[in-house]
Amino acid sequence: MFGKKNERAARGAAAREAADRLLSLPVAPLAAEIMPAFGPDGVSTKYGQRTGALQVANWLLKQYPRGTGQLKELLNPVREALQALEHAELILRRPLGGGDFEWQVTRLGEAALPDGSVSQHLARPAAG
Repeated sequence: MFGKKNERAARGAAAREAADRLLSLPVAPLAAEIMPAFGPDGVSTKYGQRTGALQVANWLLKQYPRGTGQLKELLNPVREALQALEHAELILRRPLGGGDFEWQVTRLGEAALPDGSVSQHLARPAAG
């Protein structure tokens, strides 16, 4: 009886620690951590699912059980990081209609993932 409760508490504490680490990151490093969500081992888009901030936040905490409470806290920082990736031209926002949209990787983003240049693209000044 106490074993499951202790195990659940330990998983919750680990999720809290992971979320706190992500929340402490500045936008660019968080964006670099998010970029693999758009790679082959990233967010699952099976069954027509879109890739939005919620799916990316879920992906960041995929190794932890749902319901640990950290997802809501991560949404705004994830949105900021997605915007940074978009400004670096690594992902783009695609309208779905009704004010909804999804994020998709660009060709530049596809190239930056395997060659490890995501951080370099994030550090470059925005085109003006």
